[in-house]
Amino acid sequence: MKNFNERLKELRIKKELSLLELAKATNISQNSLARWEDGEAVPRAKNFVVLVKFFCVSADYLLGRTDDYS
Repeated sequence: MKNFNERLKELRIKKELSLLELAKATNISQNSLARWEDGEAVPRAKNFVVLVKFFCVSADYLLGRTDDYS
């Protein structure tokens, strides 16, 4: 299974969004998103929830604990 940074990038690409577009849509800095995708950092709980809601996936899916979206 994939881990958080791989899932985040995969979901962003699936929606055909650039990092800048995702940053604007979620009100999360582009730098933070890039660091998360590169595996250099992890989001705080508040930002993690924003991503789960934005992509309409479960927290477990985004964390890479399951391959089931819901």
